[in-house]
Amino acid sequence: MKLNDFYADLKYSENKTEDQLINEFYYKVFPNLKEIKTITDITLQKKGIDKILTLKNGKEIAIDEKRRRVDYGDILLEEWSNFEKKKKGWTGDPEKVTDYIVYIIQSKIYIFPYGLLQLAWRKNYYQWREEYGIKEAQNPGYVTTNVPVPTDILFEAIKKEMLQDINEPATEEPVLKEDPSITLLIKLSSKLETMSEKIDYLFNKDKKQSKRKNRADNTINMFPEEEKIINLEDRKKSA
Repeated sequence: MKLNDFYADLKYSENKTEDQLINEFYYKVFPNLKEIKTITDITLQKKGIDKILTLKNGKEIAIDEKRRRVDYGDILLEEWSNFEKKKKGWTGDPEKVTDYIVYIIQSKIYIFPYGLLQLAWRKNYYQWREEYGIKEAQNPGYVTTNVPVPTDILFEAIKKEMLQDINEPATEEPVLKEDPSITLLIKLSSKLETMSEKIDYLFNKDKKQSKRKNRADNTINMFPEEEKIINLEDRKKSA
């Protein structure tokens, strides 16, 4: 299981050169695009808005960008954003107001209509989880789980959702699974964090004591003659 490095991911996500290329890509796929606004408001980001594309007719399009450094031939669909707090991942989160998920893997860019992606997720969640399993990511203090769906399988599922039967009943929202192994993982992670904190405390404590001793030794070395006098007086008293 991979331990996520938030700061490394953040640095990767904010690479200006890459971001400029992505913005140029938006102008290419949205011919009537007028401007691009990068969102810094954390509240809007949590709702799934990283950028707002404004078209010449005034229409606004909310974009949620997902970036991945390595191409494994699949798309990670987030199941639990925070397993411990039972916070749903972005794939099925009803609070998201995203229009498009833009999934970036190196030089590849995939554009997924968010509504169709959610329909595909609802209809195929149980099967995908059974066939492709889950990938956990240990973040500081919480665990995120994802279902790695092969890209071609996801495309086909979204394509099917583009044609609907008016008589077909709506697909209910899936009940996300809670694996006991993840609960155990969280407990182990918590214990490791506690142990790490204790080790850091003891290490820093020893370090402080060592510094105090060095200061004391340095103080004595600053007054070697006085030390000799004190030692001589101690010997006389002993005699």
